[in-house]
Amino acid sequence: MSFLQAEQGKEDLINTAEELKVQKIELERTIAELRLKYDQFEKRSAELREAEEKKHTEEVQFLKKTNTQLKVKIFIRF
Repeated sequence: MSFLQAEQGKEDLINTAEELKVQKIELERTIAELRLKYDQFEKRSAELREAEEKKHTEEVQFLKKTNTQLKVKIFIRF
């Protein structure tokens, strides 16, 4: 291998290293964006789940109250 070939190989490695550094930065940025989206999704999902649970609890309480009122009305009639 000649000196010129060795220098060219060295330049190729330096260029490859620089390209890899740029790719790494881009991938780290992508990871940060995806983590942010994931965190937002998790937060929204938890909020929706909490709202659904609250709605369900309120509906159950309403039905229990209605059931009790109907039982009282039936009991009073007989």
